[in-house]
Amino acid sequence: MASSIRVARADRANPSNSRKTEERRPTEYGSALKIDNTLDGYVQLWLRLESTRQLLQGQCRRYCVRNIIRSWLHAGTLPTRHGQTMTLDDVVWMVCWKASTIETILGWNELPPPTIHPRIHRELLCALAQVMLHIGQNRVNLKALDEAYCIAFPNSTPLNVGKKKRADD
Repeated sequence: MASSIRVARADRANPSNSRKTEERRPTEYGSALKIDNTLDGYVQLWLRLESTRQLLQGQCRRYCVRNIIRSWLHAGTLPTRHGQTMTLDDVVWMVCWKASTIETILGWNELPPPTIHPRIHRELLCALAQVMLHIGQNRVNLKALDEAYCIAFPNSTPLNVGKKKRADD
């Protein structure tokens, strides 16, 4: 016990501590958000959404659209619109406005877990892809988004299970 205290005091006394020389690696939450309109990109988004939920729950913070976007986007990664960088409030407003097709989603409204209610999160990720990639709703690859949910959460019910398949005429 006393030897560990001496080691801690020696670390504080020695300015060339190994912590300073250790290379800082970007963490999952500190890395820049990259969105691809592909299956692999959407799998990463679904997994990152669940890990962000766990992170916010561990920090006793609300799991809402504003906190999700705040933890994913940093000042250097905000999208541009008409040649100017958007503010965080503008990004949250655009994402909520585009994601409100099923029901109204507000920035501070608490969201359910994505494994239980995936429809809201599907619309959220679709809207986030639209805002970040500057594409319309018809350009978002919804088949890849739904398939990525099945890959990210294999024990959950897949999206679009009850839909009838079209007859190819």
